[in-house]
Amino acid sequence: MNARIERRNMERRWCKCEAKLSYFNRESYVQGHVLNFSPGGSYLETARPITPGATVLIRVLQCTDFRREHPQDLRFNAIAEVKWCRPMKDPEESWYGVGVRYHFPV
Repeated sequence: MNARIERRNMERRWCKCEAKLSYFNRESYVQGHVLNFSPGGSYLETARPITPGATVLIRVLQCTDFRREHPQDLRFNAIAEVKWCRPMKDPEESWYGVGVRYHFPV
């Protein structure tokens, strides 16, 4: 059986936001889109693969649509850990699905 186990403990909210991701303390970045978010993390699609386990800086540039009932949960600048990165299923696309968990301030 190939079923995935759901590990999220926070409700996700849909959005469509342009973003840039960069490895922490690096100047180069990867273009991407945030497609859903929660207080604990986000799902993004990026133009290049991102290494699982890496710490990344996410900068949301512009949102064309998101549900306004919980805007405080969308982080416009966040440091996060990449939990997983997978190629998109469409062979015509060279994008990657990326799941991140936000680092919380101490």
